[in-house]
Amino acid sequence: MNAAIRRWAVQNEIAVAQTGRIPAALRGAWLAATGDAPAADWHRDRNAGRTEAAQAYRLLHTGMTQAVADGLIPTNPCLVRGASQR
Repeated sequence: MNAAIRRWAVQNEIAVAQTGRIPAALRGAWLAATGDAPAADWHRDRNAGRTEAAQAYRLLHTGMTQAVADGLIPTNPCLVRGASQR
C-alpha cells in the first residue's frame, strides 16, 4: 500500500521520501482522493512480506541462540532450514 501512496504522491507532485514511514497527512490525502483503491498498474511484489518474515526469524534465532548460551534452554528450537532467507 505504501508504494501505491508514493506513486500517487509523485503523480500529484507531492514531495515524499522514497523510503520510511508515510506521513499520516499524506495517507489521509490518498485515502480521501482514492478511497483506498490502488492504482490499476499496482501488483503485489512476489517477495512482499518475505523480507520482514526472514528478519523476524533471524532475530528470534539469535535470541534463542543466546538463551542456549545462557543455559536457559537446552537447544535452539529455531532450526528451519532457509527460514532466514527471503
